[in-house]
Amino acid sequence: MSDLSWAIYVWTANFGRGVSVPVFQRNALEVMKSDHEASCATCIQELDEADKPDEHAFVKELAGKDHLVGFQTHVPIVVARRYTVRVPRVKPTSEGVPHQSPRRNVVSCRIEHPRKPDVPGVALLNNHAPRNTPVLREQIKENREEFGQEVWRVWEQQHSYIWAGDMNDQNFPKLTPGEKTAVHAGLDYIRYRSHPKGAQLELLDTGTVDMDIDGHNAHWAKFRVSARAA
Repeated sequence: MSDLSWAIYVWTANFGRGVSVPVFQRNALEVMKSDHEASCATCIQELDEADKPDEHAFVKELAGKDHLVGFQTHVPIVVARRYTVRVPRVKPTSEGVPHQSPRRNVVSCRIEHPRKPDVPGVALLNNHAPRNTPVLREQIKENREEFGQEVWRVWEQQHSYIWAGDMNDQNFPKLTPGEKTAVHAGLDYIRYRSHPKGAQLELLDTGTVDMDIDGHNAHWAKFRVSARAA
């Protein structure tokens, strides 16, 4: 790989709710101890959301010395230690409804490769939209607007971006006009866009890890991150 590029695997993994400790741990191990572990950013949804297992503690144990971004939320990002993490950020996107949907957030950061200083960093964002029910209609709208604003914020800072999430919508609209889809599997997405003044993102491959939680599998997309051509 060129000195002016590096690669990263971005995962989206909904760890669901209502399962036993062994089931959760088996699924988390499948994702977080994958073949791509040393070059991953894992966007997790529904971590400790109405669950009995202490999922945060187990994920933290698996992560070891990896970066934990937005770890106090239900949608943290675990970034492999080989990368540098800048500007970690948690932004509320909807307040939630008691007994219906918890408070939602978008977690974001910028990822750089410390051995590739001439390649710009990439913004990474993670979100989980409220369930698509009439009682949550206002929260769905609020989450979409706030999430979209956060994507536009990093774009206006001239950063290329990758976002992942369970959007509870099989036809979730693009958040900026030039956005591309790397993964769309039911409600789960990985999308991306290269900024003309930022890093250039090339989708190299995608894959799936079968899970048995809440109807979701885990999905990954491998990207080449390159410096902008002179």
